[in-house]
Amino acid sequence: MSSESGKTNQSARRSQANFTIGGIVLVIFVMIAGILQLCGCEPKDNRQTYEKGCIELLGGIVDEKVKYHKLQIGNAAEPLYAMADIPEIYIEKLNGELISLKEVTAEYLQRNADTTIPANELNGWPPNTTNFKFTERASFKVSEDGRILGLTCGALWTKDGFLEPSVLWNSGKTKRYVFPLNHKEAIELFGQPDKVKKGFQW
Repeated sequence: MSSESGKTNQSARRSQANFTIGGIVLVIFVMIAGILQLCGCEPKDNRQTYEKGCIELLGGIVDEKVKYHKLQIGNAAEPLYAMADIPEIYIEKLNGELISLKEVTAEYLQRNADTTIPANELNGWPPNTTNFKFTERASFKVSEDGRILGLTCGALWTKDGFLEPSVLWNSGKTKRYVFPLNHKEAIELFGQPDKVKKGFQW
């Protein structure tokens, strides 16, 4: 009985020690958070997302101004071809030619895309989806039966700035938009967002 009692006491002491350590860690965490809040050192929002239906713009906040560096129109759940109102925008090719988003077809991409690679199914795209690279930073996802699932474009965000930017034009082909886009430009191209989300990311 004494052996069993000893084991029970040891287990209880270990549980108590673990609880005490956990409590200390929690207290320290709360204290640090409180100090950061008091001194105004809380991390500021540095990411912003524009969402309107299946249109999504991702951007970083620099000097309190957003710079949207990635555009995604259409996804696996809400494909581009099923949109009730496809945006009236034009995509500028490397040779300066403009192609309307509404006029892009699988046949056109097969003739004009720079490269063709399988899409990453881990991102939710259906099996056998093909990724047509249209310009350096613009690509279309096309289903096995030839339907346009999505457009991804933007600019590569590096420590040296934004590289290889995609270029869009408005419906009247009167204004040229080079990524990254500011919030005003996003509204000019796609209208008021359904929601805007901000957050912090290391």
